[in-house]
Amino acid sequence: MNRTAPRPTESSTLPQLDGGWFLTDGGIETVLIFQDGIPLPEFAAFTLLRTAEGPDQLRHYFRRYLDIAAETLTAAGVDMISAITMTTSVEAIGVTRAAARAGRPVAVSFTLETDGRLPSGEALTAAIDAVEQDAQAEGHAAPAYFMLNCLHPTHAEGVLAGLGERRWRIRGVRANASTLSHAELDVMTELDAGDPIALARA
Repeated sequence: MNRTAPRPTESSTLPQLDGGWFLTDGGIETVLIFQDGIPLPEFAAFTLLRTAEGPDQLRHYFRRYLDIAAETLTAAGVDMISAITMTTSVEAIGVTRAAARAGRPVAVSFTLETDGRLPSGEALTAAIDAVEQDAQAEGHAAPAYFMLNCLHPTHAEGVLAGLGERRWRIRGVRANASTLSHAELDVMTELDAGDPIALARA
């Protein structure tokens, strides 16, 4: 395990690391496809930026979560970069390097399969170590923190307990109510809303 991975400098301190609750959107692609009926090639929401109506569709989505999102989206500059639903450590390493070149802190969120591993087959511990070790080797900051998303909490049972000292690096979870695997969700023609009550208890 890498115990000396660089942490964000004081100049890149993020308010969510100082405690308190922060609101994040959840499942933008799922909402756009299944609720708004907007086709997204390769499940990629950024493609909407290439269409005439896409920016308005994205603004409509974000207004559902926060009234000031429209102003935020159009504001100049960003405070940080978030890499969501990373399926391999290689993806996460690439984003972390890009964020370092841009001089911005980054949050990396991995997704897990029903067996608790990344879709690449990597263990979460190995993926976190790979990203932090690469950052150390390259001489730039490691991610400000890691997250988990696009998974049911039961998919991570036993995984968090096995993180050891890495556990402090997990600072967020964006969970699915559905317990289905990614392979099952990929072929769905209707949204599997799952069981919100079971999700709250998980």
